[in-house]
Amino acid sequence: MQSCKLVRISRTIGNLKKLEVLDLSINALKEIPKEIGHIGSSLGKLFLNENQLVTLPGELSLLDPAIHLELRGNPLKVH
Repeated sequence: MQSCKLVRISRTIGNLKKLEVLDLSINALKEIPKEIGHIGSSLGKLFLNENQLVTLPGELSLLDPAIHLELRGNPLKVH
C-alpha cells in the first residue's frame, strides 16, 4: 500500500492476525489506528516512512518488541 495517497487506515486492520509485513510508506497518513496493535506478534516489519504522522498510538507496544519499524520523514513530536 506504498504510495497510494492514503489519508486513513481502517480500524479493521487489527483483524489481520497473520500479517507479516505492512508498508504504508509515502502516503498522507496523519494517524495510525490503535487497533494496529491487535495484529499481534506475526507483524515483523512495519514501514510508516514519509507520512504526516505527529504521534503514534501506545498500542504499538503490543506488537513484537523485535519488530522492524521505520518512521523516517514524519513530523513526529516527542512528549
